[in-house]
Formats: sequence, structure tokens, C-alpha cells
Amino acid sequence: MQAGHTTKGSVCRRHKNTPTNLRCTRCEDLICPRCMENSPTGFRCPACGKTSKLPTYETSLAILLRAVLVTILSGLVSGVLLYGLYRSLANIGIPMSIRFYIFLGMIGISGLIVGEAISLTCNRKRGWPLRIISMIGVACSVIILSVLTGLGFNLFFNYLVLVAVLCGFWLAANRL
Repeated sequence: MQAGHTTKGSVCRRHKNTPTNLRCTRCEDLICPRCMENSPTGFRCPACGKTSKLPTYETSLAILLRAVLVTILSGLVSGVLLYGLYRSLANIGIPMSIRFYIFLGMIGISGLIVGEAISLTCNRKRGWPLRIISMIGVACSVIILSVLTGLGFNLFFNYLVLVAVLCGFWLAANRL
């Protein structure tokens, strides 16, 4: 772009000293290479070139509060349901060595329960705030499950349990 090819009034609207022949493809304002935004349909001015977030990733405060409420409720419900499953396995007569590995799988299932509950109540919204809230719900579920089983926080000194909790986090966050 050379200054000799421009007409008398063709200067950038934002940079008055920069001669240009480029125009925004949307509003037809003159733009220079410093302020142009690249878009699929051509170059745009900074005002027209701003991209908005996808509606799926726009989470309002009401949606986040709904997610927190559902996280607390689904964490409680999944913790109690998984405790009932754990007790029924004990009543059937399954040995503790096998019940422990089933217990690890139940932690992952709590991630699915919490993640899907949040996803359904938040109209399938996605984003990092919802993922973090779902991980808090899994932690709540695991804490309730460990307290109800009587294992307490000694449970978390086993590396397999920590791996199962991380898998539960991943399963919950993957839903959102």
C-alpha cells in the first residue's frame, strides 16, 4: 500500500495520519493495517470485528447459582446412593478386597452423576466455571461417601483413591 495510490480523504478513521484504501467489509469505514481485524468474510474495523462468545459458553450468575445448588444436592444424593450400594455389596458377602475396587468405580460414577445433573439443569451450558463447580460436587460426594462408610479421611492416603477421585473430576468436568 503506497501513499501515492490513496485519494485525498482516504485516511484511517482511528489513525488520522495513516493513509489507506482498506475498508471494513461490514460498515465500509476506512481502516489501516494496524487496526484491521481478520474475519472469514474479509477485514473489519475493531468495532465490527469483535467476536462474541458462543451462547453455550455464556454463563450468567443465575446459571452459576443454579449449578451450585444442584452440585450440593447431587453431591449429597450421589454420596448417599453410592453408600447404599456399598452397604448392599457388604450384605451380599463380597469380600473387602473386591469391594474396594468397586468403591473406586463408584467414585467415578459420582462424577458422572454430578456432571450430568449440572449439565441438565443449566441447559447444557459449558465452561470452566461449571467444570470447577462440578469438581466441587464430586469432592462433596466423595467426602460424604467416605464419612458414611466409616473410612473417614484415612481413605485419601491411598494413591488408588486419589486416582479414582481425579477420574471422577475428569468425568464430571467432561460433561460440561
